[in-house]
Amino acid sequence: EMSNYLKNQVFSARGGSASGGKGEIPIIYQEAIDEFEKEKSEIEELMSSDWKKVTERLSSLKINQLTRQNPAEVLYDIAIYFQNKGERILENMYTWTARRASDGRLVFVGSFGSGGAYVYSSGPDYSDDYLGVAFSRSL
Repeated sequence: EMSNYLKNQVFSARGGSASGGKGEIPIIYQEAIDEFEKEKSEIEELMSSDWKKVTERLSSLKINQLTRQNPAEVLYDIAIYFQNKGERILENMYTWTARRASDGRLVFVGSFGSGGAYVYSSGPDYSDDYLGVAFSRSL
């Protein structure tokens, strides 16, 4: 999703400034997208046999390192936003981060309610309505 978002939204030349696109993809992001595309099929093949290897590869991909926060950054952002604006972001949602838990699972953070926020981890094949992707870098 992240590479599609970069290509089709952030750096899309279609529609110019009206669509928010900025045109040409910077080389660092293009290299990250290319790396993901190159490794995608091998990662998909590994999903059924070695989920720990998959999480290791996913978390180290340049696309994830460039565009996803670590858990501490997510927690900081939601706390500061709440402090400054009085609004909760990620109140009913979670976002994947660029880190793995000590057991090798991928870490996600969110559900920031009156009791605080939650940090969980899961395998790379986990999905749910409340789990998404938050683009975390300013371009």
